Amino acid sequence: MTWFKKKDKAKAGESKDEGKATSRGAQNKGLSLPPDLDPSNAGAIYSSALLKGQFGPLTAAEYKQRLTTSGGVRSWYLPNAGYTVKYAYVSQRGLYPDKLDKANQDALCAHVNFADDGDQLLFGVFDGHGEHGTPCAQYAMQRVPMLMKQDPELSKNPHVAFFNAFVNANEQMHQSNIDDTMSGTTGICVLVRGRRIYVANVGDSRAIISEQRPDGTHGAQDLSSDQTPFRRDEIDRVRQCGAVVLTLDQLEGIKDPTIDTWTNEYEDDGDPPRLWLPHSMYPGTAFTRSLGDAIAERIGVFAEPEVLIKKLTPRNKLVIIASDGVFEFLPSQSVIDMATKFADPEEAALSIVAESYRLWLQHETRTDDITIIVLQIEGLVDDGAEEDDVIVTNQTVHGGDAALGLLEPAFPPVLGSAGEELTVDVQALRSSRTESEVDMLEGLTRGNFVLAALSPEEREAVYSVVQRQRVKAGEAVINQGGIGDCFYVVKSGEFDVYVSPAPGEEPEKVYTYLVDGGEHPSFGELGLLYGKPRAAMVVAATEGELLYLQRAAFKAVLASLDLGPVLQALRKVDLLSCLMPCEVQLLADLMQSRTFEPGQAIVRQGEVGDSFSIILDGEVAVTVARNANEEPKQVLTMGRFQYFGERALLQESKRAANVIAVNSVTVLEVSRADVEEHLGPLKAMAEQHKRWQAAVAAAAKKVPGPPPTPLTAESLSAHGTLWAYGDMAVRRYEQPGTGSAYLVRATAMPAGFVQVPVLKGRDAHQAVPVTALVPREVAVLKTSRAVMEVVDARPLCTLQQLAQQQPQQRFDEKTVQYVAASLVTALESCHRCGVVYRGLSTDTVVVSEEGVVQLCEFRHAKRIHGRTYTMCGSPEFMAPEMLEMRGHTEAVDWWALGVLVFCMTAGTSPFLHDTEDELQLYYNIIEGSMLFPPAFPAVTRTLVEGLMQMDPVQRLGHGNLGHQALKQHKFFDGVDWEKIAEGTHPLPADLFRAMEDFTGLAGSARQAGESGGHFVI
Repeated sequence: MTWFKKKDKAKAGESKDEGKATSRGAQNKGLSLPPDLDPSNAGAIYSSALLKGQFGPLTAAEYKQRLTTSGGVRSWYLPNAGYTVKYAYVSQRGLYPDKLDKANQDALCAHVNFADDGDQLLFGVFDGHGEHGTPCAQYAMQRVPMLMKQDPELSKNPHVAFFNAFVNANEQMHQSNIDDTMSGTTGICVLVRGRRIYVANVGDSRAIISEQRPDGTHGAQDLSSDQTPFRRDEIDRVRQCGAVVLTLDQLEGIKDPTIDTWTNEYEDDGDPPRLWLPHSMYPGTAFTRSLGDAIAERIGVFAEPEVLIKKLTPRNKLVIIASDGVFEFLPSQSVIDMATKFADPEEAALSIVAESYRLWLQHETRTDDITIIVLQIEGLVDDGAEEDDVIVTNQTVHGGDAALGLLEPAFPPVLGSAGEELTVDVQALRSSRTESEVDMLEGLTRGNFVLAALSPEEREAVYSVVQRQRVKAGEAVINQGGIGDCFYVVKSGEFDVYVSPAPGEEPEKVYTYLVDGGEHPSFGELGLLYGKPRAAMVVAATEGELLYLQRAAFKAVLASLDLGPVLQALRKVDLLSCLMPCEVQLLADLMQSRTFEPGQAIVRQGEVGDSFSIILDGEVAVTVARNANEEPKQVLTMGRFQYFGERALLQESKRAANVIAVNSVTVLEVSRADVEEHLGPLKAMAEQHKRWQAAVAAAAKKVPGPPPTPLTAESLSAHGTLWAYGDMAVRRYEQPGTGSAYLVRATAMPAGFVQVPVLKGRDAHQAVPVTALVPREVAVLKTSRAVMEVVDARPLCTLQQLAQQQPQQRFDEKTVQYVAASLVTALESCHRCGVVYRGLSTDTVVVSEEGVVQLCEFRHAKRIHGRTYTMCGSPEFMAPEMLEMRGHTEAVDWWALGVLVFCMTAGTSPFLHDTEDELQLYYNIIEGSMLFPPAFPAVTRTLVEGLMQMDPVQRLGHGNLGHQALKQHKFFDGVDWEKIAEGTHPLPADLFRAMEDFTGLAGSARQAGESGGHFVI
């Protein structure tokens, strides 16, 4: 935490009331007890806690070490206004059990005689967040006061000076050497100026003031309004800027994404609404304004403050400024109630911080940083003038950006998003279809591979969100090059198709859609899958009517049918913690519904249990009898999505209690026999998971540590491109003079913005344990045009670049075995950590200088808990369930591995069949029309067929025991799995020769004969 250095002597207005400073010590030195403390004081929460040793997991000494205080009460007399402000501040560093030394990300400032005006004081609290939150908060804490003092508006219009200072500090932070792409700070500042105060707020820290009532008690008045998605005006503003607002449960499909389920910040169930970029899973901010946060700024999270102007009266005794660490569990009134019990503002600050700390540990296993400034106003005399409070705010709308292209392969990767389908209000779209319209849609379903895969229930739900559109002759329905997001059906009329051979050239008419003999044509099928640019323009030749289905509505309605709350309940069961997401999903799918009448026993104490149940609806009473002669006594009640009987899944055991339906109850139930038939014995799966944990821990010990000195963008030079598409390039970088080399994922800056996004897969990458096969990310660097994610790998090339030097792009069996074994091990790590990879292809598998096969591209990866619905990845490697929008799990990665093994062995894709039509490629995948060459090895073929089963549950590799079965396949005979995991397995001779013959990366010094330059997009 950083503070403004307080002047030793202020001007004549400064009081000499420094008595408490001696007993507490100087600023930033720990905290000692005052000798006159009275623990019987009802308000002395901090003091009594200190005496009783109630500090959660900390000792009293450790607790004190986390505190920084003002070193006593400080005081300032405002000569023209004729009153005194006494103040004190306390900041407590947050307690994070997994990171005990984490720096305090809060910063504060306290300025008296501000801008050389004896009647002017400035106080501020800045609450940093993100990886670089501490320097962001410190920067804002220094820059905002400095800019205010420099602004000529300060003397006449302080609210304008506040606005300018926050906005300019934000812009200067972007230009500084602080990485504020995904980090930033909120800020709350109070300018005391004579008899008025000006409160500027950006974010969710808060300022409050006490108002003395006629009965002598003090009411709390908020001087700021938390800028979060709980505010309707703020949520409307950021949505206008393009933000997607969802809780994490909604983002993961656990709760209905089409309804704003939150009510207020005290009833958010620990899962507040957050802001996401469209088609992305970042940044996830829980506030709508801040300084820094360059990525979030693109969706309206800006630094423009709301400024409140208030005249002080003798009834105002206290002003409190605090970070959200105080208000997370304490309402404003409770904070005022506590503060008014103290004559000493530092005692008040200590007490409130201690109570906040206690409440954090009551609800969580960690605490936030907690910072507070308490001002006491003394001697203010009523001047008889009344003024209304004034709130000044600017409603600038920011947001929107465009991708900057690099180069595109023939079938470029699909950059999908889990958040895309969640922006639509499905309920608002639902409407009834006529019988003829349903017949029309049913007829289309048979010929559309996406719709054909739906169940009758799913089709009915999808049909309900199909919309009607009437068009006039000459009206364009879609434009060539535009991003497609709808699938259209011609109900009536004629529609001409035009194609322009090149930009600027006159379009040519190539086809006409019209109803013929009762057949209703359709177009825009790929619009249901992802935002593919339209290949043609469609114009209404006559007046007509269309039915259309939006991709976002299509995905949202399917997600709303999933078992989100059930999956959430299953994840809470300790015995099931060893299960991977696909297994949790399968377990949910296996559960059967049963209904019980009021008073009916669901289970009876003493009976042998063989099933596990989740309450879907209703309430049950749990009763226990200590012996056969005793009447059972109720010990608790349970309601929706609570569960019982989990031990029955592990082994046969007698029920420990009765479970009786209080009202009509519906439960979902699964038996141990069903679990063992479809998943395997739970005990075996738990043991398998423990073995994996031990193996990963052993392999991780052999991975070198991160670079000894911090990396900078200037210290690295580019030495060739591994692959590039869209707004991203993956390149080899070297650090001259050190011999170090790295893989760098560089994401280009869209034109007109100073910052760029860090890939959404970063969280997924960091969730996977570091091994030789999944190297760590060691730095995130920022240049004027790119964000560079630096991975501790020494890449030689990609698998595809090696294949291009092979005869017919084929590899020998030993090389295929080695590569496949490496990927099995890497993917197992991803899956056991709940990550679906989705980026596997010959273009993205990296081969290091040492021949280690590595996963470094996590752009498409996602942490999941059950099915997810985003279409993304390389089209040739997509699994059928992803294309059919049935929802997919990590089983898609085993399909992709099967495709990769086929490609390495045959030298061609199993589904291309010489087609250049992307839609035909998808049809080939859905139909499973895979053609094995005559010379394809028999054992390899059985592996590929096992990996590429159309039913994901039957796919080789699926689940805990599936990993074991995959490794035991005959194809992997002779593989030393431990050495594969450690990256020390001997290299196949043909792979070694191919690496020796590799001529170098495109643009590399080895190929071009010159040194590589700095990264340029």
